[in-house]
Amino acid sequence: MSDLIAAHGGLVISGILFALVICIILLVMRILSRGALIEGTAKAAKGEKGNFTQGVKNGKKYFWRIFLISFLVQLAMATIAILIATPIVFLFMTKSYVLGALLTLVGILIIIPLFILAFFLENFAFIYVVLSNISMVDAIENSYNLFRKNMGSSVVMALIFLPISIIIGLASIMLFLFLAIIFLVIGLVFFFIFGKIGAIMIVVLAAISILLLFFGVRSIYETFYQAAWVFFFHEIASPKIEEKIAETVPEEIKSAPAPDPQNC
Repeated sequence: MSDLIAAHGGLVISGILFALVICIILLVMRILSRGALIEGTAKAAKGEKGNFTQGVKNGKKYFWRIFLISFLVQLAMATIAILIATPIVFLFMTKSYVLGALLTLVGILIIIPLFILAFFLENFAFIYVVLSNISMVDAIENSYNLFRKNMGSSVVMALIFLPISIIIGLASIMLFLFLAIIFLVIGLVFFFIFGKIGAIMIVVLAAISILLLFFGVRSIYETFYQAAWVFFFHEIASPKIEEKIAETVPEEIKSAPAPDPQNC
């Protein structure tokens, strides 16, 4: 790596900058699309018609709040993980293996509930920001209260998506391997016919095809995922108004004595 950087420093830096720009563009698109999906799903839940393009435009006003919520939650979790991992690493470096193993177990027991809490805080806060148009702090506070009151059903909802994510992940890997084998065979044929140029053409075509397929599958899953969470949010966050009809026994109204016709 050092020889490559020394020989092609400018090219390496350009590649890193290009990759960084692509990551930023994808991040911006992800945040805008998420806001649009939440808004569109909420309208669908009310029986209203939604427009994804208009949703993306409206998502601009939620962009910084969604970005900051995600950034702060992930920064907090990274900080906690570092604080927990530092003494564990120190113990293993000083060959205190037993104490290090015990502290690792304690760290896992601490970090897992915190990661679960962070997941729900982030998910619910995004929906609060888009649907209620409230501040970032209020969204996080409301998300915590909502999760605390609906902890059991929220965890069950998340567990439902666990096998779905595993199945989609395994299916994507199998599809990737299948396409890789096909493009490998085609690439070898083109290499023997057209040489390196043919092989490069097939490699580029394979990369573009696999990326498009990956983004397509991921987009479908994210749409389904976000829609499910918005509908679930409506179920647990909407106020349940119970109409209670109190039965009252009317008091008997004593009628005045009828006037005597002879006195009229």
